[in-house]
Amino acid sequence: MARAIALLRAGVFQIFVNYLDKIGTPTTKLLRRSQLPVFGLEDPYAFLPRHQVFAFLFEAARRDGIENLGWLVGEQTDLKDLQALGRLVSQATTLYEAIAVAIRVIRIFNSQECFWLGERGDQAWLGQQFTQLDGDSHHASHFSLTLMLKLIRQVAGQNWHPQEIYSQTPYLGKISNLSLSEARIDTTQGFSAIVFPRRFLSLPLHPVINADHVHDYNLLLSSVPHLSFADSLQQAIAPFLKERYPSIQLAASLSQMSVRTLQRRLTEDQLTYSQLVTRLRYQRALQLLGDRQIKIIDIAIELGYQDAAHFTRAFKQWTGTTPQHFRRSLTGN
Repeated sequence: MARAIALLRAGVFQIFVNYLDKIGTPTTKLLRRSQLPVFGLEDPYAFLPRHQVFAFLFEAARRDGIENLGWLVGEQTDLKDLQALGRLVSQATTLYEAIAVAIRVIRIFNSQECFWLGERGDQAWLGQQFTQLDGDSHHASHFSLTLMLKLIRQVAGQNWHPQEIYSQTPYLGKISNLSLSEARIDTTQGFSAIVFPRRFLSLPLHPVINADHVHDYNLLLSSVPHLSFADSLQQAIAPFLKERYPSIQLAASLSQMSVRTLQRRLTEDQLTYSQLVTRLRYQRALQLLGDRQIKIIDIAIELGYQDAAHFTRAFKQWTGTTPQHFRRSLTGN
């Protein structure tokens, strides 16, 4: 059985893209070169293949000579910029609760990424790891380290400096964050972590008062990263629909395998690639038709059809009725 594709939320990647746009990086060109969707970034909760995101960050940093891209972007990012994940963490009343929320929620935020809390004696450490790595992760790892430091500093104070940190990647580049550069850095353990006094765990945070945690959980639960190969592939190609029909060659690249191997893996799930794309379009169509504010032509474009007529023809093949009739049946009008 093929393992699921490692996926990252588009909203976090957009933070990097916005930074690069500001310094004049030709991000659209680099997105195309890395086979990442341009319009797919409009939905912060969409998923992107992790290996292609990492490849984009590596290429952009290499092109502009920015060794410390992850540090720089992390320093300019607030927890609230992480959408639902950041808001949920920000509602915690203590550092311990905030870390517990992050550990629980990361499983439905990104796939193959984990946080944990370790405690020993009078010390504790907040750890993070990208599992099953297949590419250079140092920019993303450094970004996570900087945000972990920001979370701890909410109780420790902005002038607090960690004495010991771990980095999943052996490549540190130029550490712009002086608080981290003063620490003893261990790059041999295969994970990232910041060590801090255990007493910090019970210190109070200043939670966001009017945040709707139920809404934020539902946002994430509506698009949980799938654990099966076929379902994760469907999530990976979804952001491309608006731009074009996602070819099987593109799908093979997203999966890091040949077209022949991809077809064989889908056969194991009793699927053809065409059936997978059709299933994706159908499921997305049902979601969009539920919102009466969205015009049929806009739904057609969102699904990659040339016009409303092509979408209507396909929808009738799927359901035996037109999108207009289906929408009316939802409300009885």
